[in-house]
Amino acid sequence: SENEADTGVTVVRHELGSTSGIAYANLAVDVSGVATEDIPLLPLFTRMMLETGAGEYDSVALSRRIGTHTGGVSASALIAGVEVEGGTEGAVTSGEHFVTKLLITGKATSDKTDELFSIFDLILRDANLDAKSKIIEILKQAKSQKESTVQGSGHATSNARIRSRYNVVGYINEKMTGLSSLDVVKDLLDQAENDFPALLARLENIRNTILEKSTCRDGMILDLTGDAAVFEKIQPSVENFLSKLPGDTNAEKLQDFYSEPHPWVKEIKEEMAANAPIADEG
Repeated sequence: SENEADTGVTVVRHELGSTSGIAYANLAVDVSGVATEDIPLLPLFTRMMLETGAGEYDSVALSRRIGTHTGGVSASALIAGVEVEGGTEGAVTSGEHFVTKLLITGKATSDKTDELFSIFDLILRDANLDAKSKIIEILKQAKSQKESTVQGSGHATSNARIRSRYNVVGYINEKMTGLSSLDVVKDLLDQAENDFPALLARLENIRNTILEKSTCRDGMILDLTGDAAVFEKIQPSVENFLSKLPGDTNAEKLQDFYSEPHPWVKEIKEEMAANAPIADEG
């Protein structure tokens, strides 16, 4: 339901016949306010949420807490196209309408959902963005992985590169995960090693933008899956979690992504025209 219990957060429930006492939860937070130049930082940001520690927990203690109380927690960036409001179903669109979310996913037994939601809140608000040595380690790993991917899956890399010339979402995904992201990671590694305060400022700005109190709750979606008994048992935990999430309960409304182009579109199209122009070779 939209604006669940006047919290400003949309909650979606999927009731199944039986989930063996396990609750599955996904928290989606809008990231459309992030500056276009910082979009390639989102994969690093989501890794840091789980690998650099958070609050009073270092990376080992956080991992131990997640492993002790839950069936796993992950974080990722989601970019998904949407059908234009009033458009023809299945029609090819301009690619200007899409949603962008930071997605935190986890599962736990119904008696451990308080812990699960507490971890969600912890990594969302208090991930240790200033862990320089860990960030450099993450970037070195990412650089090595991307170089191996290019060598081992050249066809997929080439395909993504080609598609990035024709579609805004394809272009963004290629910058985040494709061949272009290798250059991005190299630049970020250089910045982390030689000008870490500048990189830290960018990461902190991303978090501050995502958690902007006047708007963040309107872009939040809590997606829950469980059976009837699970939903009944976890309801107090859900209500407590929603009440403690960052942001104003009467949050300002974000734009309607189904009827208006995403705010990244204008600058991304300008970048595409400069970096990946489509030339008629016929």
